[in-house]
Amino acid sequence: MKKIPTGKGHGHTGFIKVDDHWIALAVNHNDLYVTLIDTINLEVLERITVSQTPASDVLTQGHTTGALDGKFYMMVSHEATFIEIDVVKRQITRKLDLNAVDKRLSKILPLQGTFLWENKEGYICTNCV
Repeated sequence: MKKIPTGKGHGHTGFIKVDDHWIALAVNHNDLYVTLIDTINLEVLERITVSQTPASDVLTQGHTTGALDGKFYMMVSHEATFIEIDVVKRQITRKLDLNAVDKRLSKILPLQGTFLWENKEGYICTNCV
């Protein structure tokens, strides 16, 4: 067994298959970053900063809400921002700031659940039943 350092408040782990192996994304509820992990070597690939607001008593990050085509989709709850993380590029590739829609949303914690993301083919539904 190997212990992998992730981040403060590690609460959830999502998985996505890239090429021929699986990558894990650790959601660190009380930290500024998520952690990408190589599941074969059990090593940290990257720590991707997703939040600008450190808070040990607040869930700064929601859940991994979906994974599709080499990308993770999740909420940065405290900042009311929905993000797309490209696993291959190891970076955030798109953001949707819900505060631009309604400033009250950043006061609703945690924001998580079902989300729709528009792309050229239509909509991607994450965490849909």
